[in-house]
Amino acid sequence: MARAWWIAGLLLIWASVGVIAIGTHLQTQSPRFGEFQRGEFQRAEIARLNPAGRKALMLSFTWQFACGLSGFFALLFTVGGLCVRVAKRWHQDLALVAAGAFGLGCLAGAVIGLGETVRSFHWGFATLGVGFLLSAAGLSVGGLGVVWSLVAPNHHCAT
Repeated sequence: MARAWWIAGLLLIWASVGVIAIGTHLQTQSPRFGEFQRGEFQRAEIARLNPAGRKALMLSFTWQFACGLSGFFALLFTVGGLCVRVAKRWHQDLALVAAGAFGLGCLAGAVIGLGETVRSFHWGFATLGVGFLLSAAGLSVGGLGVVWSLVAPNHHCAT
């Protein structure tokens, strides 16, 4: 069962990469995007940023950046889960520590993803909100699957 949870998490988080990229593109096409962008510039105190910082903030609104960043986190999740599962075969104590760190990272990512979901829905960017929701669900389900496979290896639900 734990393996199925991890695979479900993988599917959800990798699906979120495409949905977030599409949602970011649709966000820039929205009539509310200008207002949203101005709010983000004010929140980042754009006047204090140097020209490179302003350009970086502008680029962060592109679908390419969103796709790359969400893809990076999906890859980090995949590699982290694989490393914990492989470490389980060599050293159980090390794997437990790694699983704890992995689980906490997934929990933090899921909380951030839920915050971005609420923020996206607040601004009317529904597709982007769904993408962040998929990401948060993938991190939660997959993280639980990896941790559960180590914490309760002899439980009837663990594989």
